[in-house]
Amino acid sequence: EFREAALCGYGDIMILKAVAEKENYTIDVEERNSLIESTAEYVGMSTEETLKLYGEEYFDCLLYEDFLRELIRTIYQADIDKMVKT
Repeated sequence: EFREAALCGYGDIMILKAVAEKENYTIDVEERNSLIESTAEYVGMSTEETLKLYGEEYFDCLLYEDFLRELIRTIYQADIDKMVKT
């Protein structure tokens, strides 16, 4: 039950994944492993226990969200830069 609650939702992750893939983003395994390790350290568990508890999908969802947040920030910054130059 905890694992299911931790997921950002199956529909959400599918949407995030589709948008990220459309932008040619793929999850870097090293980045995912680093996130799992830092989470494990934070919750005081081994990486294996943390991965089993949360599931790989949870960490993928976090990485997709981070990518899309940065993409949106970049788009807005480009628009702001255009307005400032004119």
